[in-house]
Amino acid sequence: MSDIRLRFGKRIRQLRQMREMTQEQLAEVANLSVSFLGGVERGIKSPTIETLEKLAGALDLTINEMMDFDSGVKPLDDTKAAQVKQLLSEYGDKIDKLYKE
Repeated sequence: MSDIRLRFGKRIRQLRQMREMTQEQLAEVANLSVSFLGGVERGIKSPTIETLEKLAGALDLTINEMMDFDSGVKPLDDTKAAQVKQLLSEYGDKIDKLYKE
């Protein structure tokens, strides 16, 4: 396994957890499969440039910030964190409603 893939996967996991997102939530916002995201986080899968862009957008980062392995994890400001939580809640409610119909 490539060291860069392991380091990138660890970075994505840290960023995701800092935002209090599950893999399922990040995968949904980034329009990726959960299994692919899990593979990225474990350093097994290599994302394309397009996937990097999706992940950065879903994490509210630039690609440069996302790839800065030496920096600390960038937290969301309170307003953005509240917006992300609201969106995730709304998506969860919509999904629950669909399953109950």
